[in-house]
Amino acid sequence: MTGRHGGDQGGRPPVHGLSKHPMHAVWSSMLARCYRQSHYAFKDYGARGIDVCADWGDFETFFRDMRPTYKKGLTLERKDNTLGYSKENCEWASWKVQARNRRNNRYVDTPIGLMLLSEAAEYSSLLAATIKYRADVGWPAARLFDPPDRGRHHYEP
Repeated sequence: MTGRHGGDQGGRPPVHGLSKHPMHAVWSSMLARCYRQSHYAFKDYGARGIDVCADWGDFETFFRDMRPTYKKGLTLERKDNTLGYSKENCEWASWKVQARNRRNNRYVDTPIGLMLLSEAAEYSSLLAATIKYRADVGWPAARLFDPPDRGRHHYEP
């Protein structure tokens, strides 16, 4: 077989020259999560029916679709976690944004409305553990962001 650059590839597929690009590792890991049962995250992806669109079985197509918005340090994120990987359902996101798009995120009712526990902690400058504790023991939403009372250890209505 003759490769794209004219050399004999020894029966291997043509080489795209991008195997060292960071996006290649992202693509390879995406496929492994969805299709390799021995992958540590298969239970959260492939076993749940999360798959990769047929076009993205080829790295060059994945690269063409996602390269225009790629920035170093970002991760591949599915906009809708119930759907698979495709151009329409994927975008690049920071780890912080990615962490807020998980199935096991906890929401709490706060004085300004429903928020992710991590967002509530960031907004209020309280520890996430403090907000979680208060929500778990039944603090009213209106008081969830109250500063800690260092003299008391438990909420008293």
